[in-house]
Amino acid sequence: MTTVAAVIVTWNRKDLLRRCLRAVFAQRRAPDLIVLVDNASSDGTTAMLADEGFLADPRLRVFRMTENLGGAGGFAEGIRRGRALGADWLWLFDDDTLPEPGCLSELLRVAERPWRRPPSLLASRVVWTDGTLHPMNRVKPLRGHRPRPGPFAIRACSFVSCLIRGTVVDEVGLPVAAYRLWLDDVEYTHRLARHHPGICVPSSLAVHATAAAASVFQAPPDRLRLMVRNWLWMLRWSPGFSGGERIMSAARFFYTLARAARNGSTPCTVRAFIAGCREGIGGRQHA
Repeated sequence: MTTVAAVIVTWNRKDLLRRCLRAVFAQRRAPDLIVLVDNASSDGTTAMLADEGFLADPRLRVFRMTENLGGAGGFAEGIRRGRALGADWLWLFDDDTLPEPGCLSELLRVAERPWRRPPSLLASRVVWTDGTLHPMNRVKPLRGHRPRPGPFAIRACSFVSCLIRGTVVDEVGLPVAAYRLWLDDVEYTHRLARHHPGICVPSSLAVHATAAAASVFQAPPDRLRLMVRNWLWMLRWSPGFSGGERIMSAARFFYTLARAARNGSTPCTVRAFIAGCREGIGGRQHA
């Protein structure tokens, strides 16, 4: 029997987490385990879990960190814990994700087809609260493939409703915790899908209930710094890219910087870009 562990990372968003967990427990095919990584929340998350009765469900395993590891560190810890608990598949998302009732069952339906090359990961279609595709969570189709109503091949995706195969995790390792925030999912899913197919399943739907349908170009300076640093780290050290992909990603990096500047740079964003470049070129990535 296939064992699925949902892996959720949370930090000081107990109200969003409450909605997320309710949506997870309401799945038509519910996960066998729920690995909740609490990044040292201080907003009463633990009390909420007890008051709402979530802690009484034996499927929920809460791992409270002593410090905030960021999204990257949280997912690395959650994937490691889920795999150690015997999960064959790990279903990843943030605490502001609301999977529709058939979200997981649709991913598994496609995953369990008799594939000649079994997929390493499967990604849902992710929309914002108004039903439009969320700009933060668009999948990257495999070269030569285009989005379509049925399943299609992808090269990378976000961690918002991404189902990954445990045996491939054993091959490629965990997300790089040092990324902390931003592009950790892009780097990791490129690694996962380098030698094993990735599949988008549009019939699997999840809502990413962020405050706004923002893109990277609307990020605050501290996050822009991390994006620039992590992108350079990814280009320098990630084994998930072929030579041609690395060149294309570098071109995309410079295009992104140019577009951000054209959209109106401020002294704060300029300083963030410079700091990110300095850290990405001169710094060292650690696991």
